Amino acid sequence: MSESSTIFRRLSDFIQNEMRMSHVYQPVMLRALLTHKGQASVREIAKALLSEDQSQIEYYEQITKRMVGRVWESVRRREGETRPSKFASPRNAGIT
Repeated sequence: MSESSTIFRRLSDFIQNEMRMSHVYQPVMLRALLTHKGQASVREIAKALLSEDQSQIEYYEQITKRMVGRVWESVRRREGETRPSKFASPRNAGIT
């Protein structure tokens, strides 16, 4: 049996018999490894995990909505703009 066949058999056995779906880390880590041809850095795996963490995504969505609106209005005031901005709300600034 070839080395790649052995590796495939071991991976298949792990996925079918040992992998737990209580959290996304195992399937996400496998996907990251497969995407990177079997070798992924800790940072690449961490980024893959973060991209699947719904609570972190929602948290940063709220930060983005709040901060972009504040920054936009600050820039406008600094430049002397006094008219009401149609971008005063992050929703109107093209952020959905």
